[in-house]
Amino acid sequence: ILREPLAGQRAVCPMDLDTDLWLASPRSALRSLEHALDVDGAAFGDYRCVNAPGVTVSVEEMLAALARHGGDRGLVDFVPDPAVAAIVGTWPARFDTSKAAAMGFPDACSIDAMVRSHIEDE
Repeated sequence: ILREPLAGQRAVCPMDLDTDLWLASPRSALRSLEHALDVDGAAFGDYRCVNAPGVTVSVEEMLAALARHGGDRGLVDFVPDPAVAAIVGTWPARFDTSKAAAMGFPDACSIDAMVRSHIEDE
């Protein structure tokens, strides 16, 4: 619902406006991976997994960011899809990233920064 409208194309959103999603931009994900390469393995402890930083945003917040950066939210068609909603509804929208913060992982960027970086990269 961001990429296509920013390119002047229609997009279909099967979710409600109040659906929350956990996001990280490609740049944020890459920064986390790069940081992980430099972290001493002992810092991970016995449990070697860490939730990389991200942000929780609603579909409505994504559309607001789209509009703030010149995208036309009128290009987004809301077509409910129960099958997709059933899958997306199982995805966690919030993660505990305190371990990542303690290990010095960089914060994730905001939805506005995500949209700006997408525009810059296209």
